[in-house]
Amino acid sequence: MYLTSLSDEKEGYNMYKREIIRSFASYSNVLKILKKDSQFNTYCFQERIDKGYSIRLPYNRPYCYLVDTGYTKLSIVSEIGQNNYYISRPGVFLTLPIVEDEFLPAVEIKAITDVIWWRIDTEFLKKILLLEDPKNYIIVNFLLDNRETLNRLTYRYSLSSRDSVYYSLLRSAEAGIQIGPNQTELPLFITYETLAKFSNTSKGYTVRILTELRQQGVLQSSKKPWVITDLALLKTLFHTPDDRHNL
Repeated sequence: MYLTSLSDEKEGYNMYKREIIRSFASYSNVLKILKKDSQFNTYCFQERIDKGYSIRLPYNRPYCYLVDTGYTKLSIVSEIGQNNYYISRPGVFLTLPIVEDEFLPAVEIKAITDVIWWRIDTEFLKKILLLEDPKNYIIVNFLLDNRETLNRLTYRYSLSSRDSVYYSLLRSAEAGIQIGPNQTELPLFITYETLAKFSNTSKGYTVRILTELRQQGVLQSSKKPWVITDLALLKTLFHTPDDRHNL
């Protein structure tokens, strides 16, 4: 039997570089690749989706969705109802074919803001990926995003209720607009109800924590958009243990 040395294996194995993957799988480059095909207008359709619109994806998923602008909520649908899975940002695929005959759970996509997306025929997309992306950068990027989402959800479930609210605010800030060195304007879709769902806590408990943050000068939520007025202090509070005597 022929055995390669460890040095040979290292020379023959090239790990993906994140910056290359991100660049190749960027929204602008993906669209550029798709438009190179003469049948682009036959199989790709740009659609405007109103806030509140929802669609349930069937098992076979004849279309994939590439978001241009806006935010969507993806929920896993089971016999016991819907479990909030994650919020998807602009510029990414909501679904992507990975392997043949893959078992996929039912998924509902709901627009939590006005959205513009591309509805792309799945078989057309498969053909383009095979031709234009032989190193599978786009699929790898999609899997990396999903792994990061899963890691964050797992981490959130390990937190106390208080820290879960803090963490959800910090995650929301990542999708917001920085309006000062230590201040961030939160997206308009952030409400008491949505933040409670993100935090896996009750609305009453979430309101209570946000009231404390207002009193501490961390949050302004009397009008939309909400503003985190002291991001550094919120990050400090996030690492404090939950005061379970006050729960």
